[in-house]
Amino acid sequence: MTARHPTRHAVRLLLAAVVAGGCSDNTETPPVVGGLTSVLIADTPFPYDVVAEANLFVVRVEAGVDSGAGGSSCTNATVVATPNRQIDLLALQGGITATLGTATLPAGDYHAVCITINTDLSNLVLRDGRILTGTSSPVIDWSGSGERIIKADIFEPIPVTDSGGTILIHFDVGKSFIPLQDVFPPRADSGYAFIAVTEALNPAASGSISGTVVATTSGGTPLPHASIRIMVGDSSQAENTWFVAGTGTTDTTGHFRISYLSPSTRWAPPGWVYNLVADAPSTTSFLPVTIKGVTVVAPSETPLGEIVLP
Repeated sequence: MTARHPTRHAVRLLLAAVVAGGCSDNTETPPVVGGLTSVLIADTPFPYDVVAEANLFVVRVEAGVDSGAGGSSCTNATVVATPNRQIDLLALQGGITATLGTATLPAGDYHAVCITINTDLSNLVLRDGRILTGTSSPVIDWSGSGERIIKADIFEPIPVTDSGGTILIHFDVGKSFIPLQDVFPPRADSGYAFIAVTEALNPAASGSISGTVVATTSGGTPLPHASIRIMVGDSSQAENTWFVAGTGTTDTTGHFRISYLSPSTRWAPPGWVYNLVADAPSTTSFLPVTIKGVTVVAPSETPLGEIVLP
């Protein structure tokens, strides 16, 4: 759909993430106000017991009404932010956001969002102090050096009205950084391949799932850095038939919140539902737990309470 109105509206640009804990210059996704359109970027985690920081250098963000189907860039897009700075995606968790910049956009339905990153200025910091880059050992395979354009997936058009709107960029770290052993087996090094799994959406049209992971029994010891996987599939079928819709982790109190999930009504195939899998940190021996048939309703949060890992 092309722009419905010739008037341009102020746009506020933000960065966000979808996992529990963390800190930022904002504590929640801001409301849409007076012509401001928020643009956010979000992450979901991977091995939190190994990786301390996921630093991505964001050069600029572009948005357009033309999807440019099949292309790797945004057609007729407007530059909406030029942050030119490194951002730790793992510090933005549980729906928290950070400001990227301001711009103006005409009202319309937006079908394209592109993020330009600089891989030479991006890195992973491990908990043992090592910094992984495109030239380190172990290495991050960025599939190229310097600036790289990433086109976000958009499953539903993002509206910008006369009163503004919100564009959230959900950067799924858990699915974007893949251990090289999994990509090129039987490699034994501990590097990562960068795949860039990114989605742009209107956060008001999404929901979240929260809970607390504890050990052994109800009221037991909270488990920090437990892995949370949000799966989609037929709960009557085996887990290996499901796909991962999002990932997350627990904070120091065992709590997690996986934000910016599509409502359950999006999954059209009969029997498809959200299923949550909680795995203990790799340094422990607790068994995983699966909770089937979790419902997500926009813009609400679905609380699961305690999840006990035996």
